[in-house]
Parts: sequence; C-alpha cells; structure tokens
Amino acid sequence: MISLFLVFLGLVQISLQESCHYDTTAGTLELKSLESFPSFQSYQQFDEPLNKTWTTYFFHPCTDTKTPVGNEGCKEGFSLCKKETNVTDTKIESTYTIVGKSSDGVFKVEANNSIFLKFNENLIQLVCTALLPLEQSKLVLTPDKNLIFYSSAACLMEHAEISHSVGSILLLILGILMIVYFIGGYLFKYIMQGSRGFEAFPHYEFWTDLPSLVRDGIRFLQNGCRPAAETQDSYESI
Repeated sequence: MISLFLVFLGLVQISLQESCHYDTTAGTLELKSLESFPSFQSYQQFDEPLNKTWTTYFFHPCTDTKTPVGNEGCKEGFSLCKKETNVTDTKIESTYTIVGKSSDGVFKVEANNSIFLKFNENLIQLVCTALLPLEQSKLVLTPDKNLIFYSSAACLMEHAEISHSVGSILLLILGILMIVYFIGGYLFKYIMQGSRGFEAFPHYEFWTDLPSLVRDGIRFLQNGCRPAAETQDSYESI
C-alpha cells in the first residue's frame, strides 16, 4: 500500500515538470518554444573535399518530427537525424540514421557550466544567443565534428519566471497529505495500539468497505437519488 502511494507521488512530481526544460542552480532552460519550427539542418564551418562522406544533422527539440526531403530522410519520428552523403566523381549516395528520439534526450552540464543535450553518444551544445531571433536559431557542425545549437531559447531564465499552476500545486499537496496520513497513521497504530498487518492502516474498515460504498452510491444515483424501493418479496417475508 505504501509503495502505491510513493508511485502516486512520483507521478504527481512528473506531471509538474514542463516538457523539454531543465533546471539548474543558475536558472531554467526552456526549449518548448522551438516545437513549432521545422527541424534545424546543420551547416558546416568547413569544406569537404570530393570522394568523402558529407555529414548533415537534422535537429528538432522537444518532440519527434520527420525530415522534409521528399521520399528520403528519417521516415520515422526523430529528434536528431544524421544524413551521410557519399560524394564521388561519378555519383552521390545518401543514407539517413535516427540518432535519437525526443524521449532519448538527456541534459548534461559540464564543469564549465556548458549545457549539452545528449542523444545516446551524441552531444549538442546549447549556446545562448539572446539577440538572435528565435526563428534564426541554427545548428552548426564544427570541424571537430561537434554539434552546437545557437538559439535565444538556450538562454537561462530565472526560476521566478516559471511557476506551476494552482492545480499542480494542489495535486502535490494532496499527494503529500495522503502519504502523511497513511504512513503516520500506520506508525501510530503500530506503536501505540499494537496493531499489525493491514489492520495497522488508519481507518482500515472504511477502506475495505469503500468499494461496496461506491457501488451503493452508484445504484443510488441510478435510482434518481431515491432509496431503493422495497420489493413485494420483502414484504411477504416480513
């Protein structure tokens, strides 16, 4: 019983988390504003010679999307897709690989306070560009094959700028009160009254009768909020 309520509290805490944000001691990183944009295609800060493989990445923060390249591309949903183009004197061949989905993304902070979004073994460094309009966010592939995402959405916001809704706060308070009620009541009856097992739970009789009480309540509503009428058989038995 206790484990069920611990799971419930965990679900409440998860529901309070905004999708696609990361809290640090310095502030909160929020990428949700980038969901409505198409995937960001990387461009290289260097030139590749012929007879080599060109690498291009497609990055879509927060949610999965697909590469808008005709019949090609990562056809399944992705958050980070890798395109490798083999360029020779005679032909060009491209292959696409899904590096990670949005559920695979994990934030990582280095010792120098640099923030990365990690997809398996691939890292994207998030760099704040406060003066860059959101629609001009860009993904860069460096000569060292590192990915850097420049965006105003990568700027940290003060914790005070993000607040939970009243409903979320009430859910959290309710979850805490229920845990205090069950654990505190169990310990009180266990220590003070010597109860053991399920009987040590507070108001054990009420909780065991709750299913039948709910069933009677449903029947009462189905009967138009009137007590169930006595049947002819019941009068004859009297």
